[in-house]
Order: sequence, then structure tokens, then C-alpha cells
Amino acid sequence: MFRKIYEYIGSRRFSVLLLKILAVYFAYMVVTRFLQMQPPAFYMLWGPIAAWGVFFFLNVAISFFAQRYIHDGNLIFHAAFILAAIGIMLSAAYRFEGSAMVLDGDVFFGDESGYVNHNAGEKFAELAPGLSFSLSEVKPAFWNEKLYFTSLTAKIKYPVETMDNSGELRLNGGIAINGARLRLAGYGYVPTVLLEKNGVFMFRAPVEMSVFPPGSEGVFEIEGYTVRVKVLPDPEMTQFGLFNKSVNITDPVFVVRVEWLGNLMFDGIVATGSRFGFGPYAMTFVELKRYVTVGVVKDMGEPFIFAAFLAALGGLALRIGGVFLHGRKPEEGKS
Repeated sequence: MFRKIYEYIGSRRFSVLLLKILAVYFAYMVVTRFLQMQPPAFYMLWGPIAAWGVFFFLNVAISFFAQRYIHDGNLIFHAAFILAAIGIMLSAAYRFEGSAMVLDGDVFFGDESGYVNHNAGEKFAELAPGLSFSLSEVKPAFWNEKLYFTSLTAKIKYPVETMDNSGELRLNGGIAINGARLRLAGYGYVPTVLLEKNGVFMFRAPVEMSVFPPGSEGVFEIEGYTVRVKVLPDPEMTQFGLFNKSVNITDPVFVVRVEWLGNLMFDGIVATGSRFGFGPYAMTFVELKRYVTVGVVKDMGEPFIFAAFLAALGGLALRIGGVFLHGRKPEEGKS
């Protein structure tokens, strides 16, 4: 009976079974990844892979000593699955993915408050990459002045402490810093607001609101006053009224509506730099400031996945090359 078990573990049939099991497990990992589900404990990730790996190594070892692997390419191809399994475990356990909204001319320090969202949860300090940079020269290019990007670039200098290094981020592309890949994932603009109350300066700062693309309405509140804003970045006055020509920033105007307890306090079109009032407040839209959404990904498993791909490709090349060189196919029942 031991002999039969030994032969079955070293057989091609068992190899195929192991590959099917691994394929099912990979599919399970992909589904949980898309659903943003994480097992409650790390052993639930490496436990199944470890158990699978034991039988896989037994299969490879028995096949090797029993001369079932005719070509070296088979060993290399099968070893690629081990590398892939290691890569998937590392990705599932330690992958960091987040996005940050950074204004043109602003600085990103890499702390948790700087991210709009991330997947690290309470493990942010453990998983987040050490990252800081200043961002400038945001340059979008649109096809036919419509909302179709042909390019989007921004310059960065890093780290903030020294600014010794520089690079360029692009739409869905960029550079790597401390093992993290950076890319531009979005673009927009927000108004810089200067606010006074009873003639006393309160603040001057960009106000985060959704005013891109043109026609979108952003909303913010000031002590019970609801301020609704639409931006026309490239306005033109015609006989039919004011309309927006493109998404480019030329001489923006702001369509503003202010309400307080359901009562209309202000409703009008305000030019950049013009001052308007409501209640005890006076407000000025100083400028329209560009921003980009920077995607940050750090994945320790990616090098293993890439190495697995190369190993599998090399194994197949050796395997196919061996068949042509020797002018024969593997014997029936051998792997």
C-alpha cells in the first residue's frame, strides 16, 4: 500500500490535481481581493499554501528521483508555481494601496491624514511606504478641448527634507520611491477662498469641493451658511448668455448661491478676485487651483510574481526546445 501511495504522489495525475487545487485557490484569492475581503488571520493565507507546498515538493522530489522528469524545463516550470504562491501570499498580507489629493505647489508628507483613502486600516504605520514629496507644474492636455485626456503630467521633488531627487508623474505611470509605485490617477481643480467676517480676516485656503468637470456643483458650509459653487473655467458671453467653452483654465468665473436656514442670501456670478458678501461675511475667490490624485502602490509580492512568469516561460522554452532537439515526446504516463 505504501508503494501505491508513493507512486501516486509522484505521478503526473497527482501533479495535475495539485495544479487544479492551486488554480481554485488563486481564483478564491482573486475574488476576495476584488471584494476587498481579508482573512481574520494571516495563517488562513499561508496555511493552505504551506499544505499544498508540502505535497508539491514531494511530487517534484519523487518524480525527479524516479526519472519521471525527462526535461529540466519541467522542473523549472513547476517551480514557478512556488514563486507565484509566495508572491500572492506577500501581496495579500502586505500590499499597500492608497490615493492622495495633492494641490499644484503643495507638499505631501506621507502621513495617514494625507491620504484620501487606503487599504491598510489599523496597520497603516506598518504597511505604508516612507514617502514625501513636493508637487508642481501640473499640466493636463485635452483632446479638442473636451474632457478627454491626451496627457497629464506633474513634477515632483523628494524627499521633502532634502529635495535631492526629482521625477515626473504621468497618467497611469510614473516613478518608484522606497519600493512604492506612484502614478497620476485623477485631475481637477478647487477654488482658493479668502474669507472675512465683519471686516476681520479669517482665512485664505483652498476649499475642497467637487467643481470638476465644469458644471459640477461643490458645496461647503460656514457657520450655518450653505455655499453652492459652480465653476466656468473658460467662460464666454454670447447673446444667449454666459457659457463655458472648454475645460482649460483661462479666466474663470464662479456661479454662487448662498442659503441660510432656507433663505436665499446671495445668488450671482462672481469673477476671480471679486468680493461679495452675505450676512456678516465677505468672500473672494482668489484663484482656481489645480490638483492631481496620486495613486500609491507598494506590493512586496510583485517581484515574485514577475520571477514566476519568467521561470514558467523559461521552463516551457526548455521543455519545447528539448522535444525538438531530441526528436521525441515524453513517454506516456510521465511528466
